[in-house]
Amino acid sequence: MTEGCIPVASHKLIQIMKVLAVVMAICLPLSCLAGIYGMKVDSMPKLHSRFGDVILLRVMGVIASILLVVLRKKRGLWPW
Repeated sequence: MTEGCIPVASHKLIQIMKVLAVVMAICLPLSCLAGIYGMKVDSMPKLHSRFGDVILLRVMGVIASILLVVLRKKRGLWPW
């Protein structure tokens, strides 16, 4: 009875780990950018610009979109 349950549980664990890996692959570069621009340093590019926040948010959106496209093209990394 337990021999049949272990592979099913293992398969579910692998699927959960794939989802977590995809989420972390998307969130890591975005949190790195947010952490860098969250520091109070005057020499940051676009920091004193009027549209600096908008530019940063668009760059973060482009990075997230590129990562989603890349992960979707690689079927092994896309869990669903």
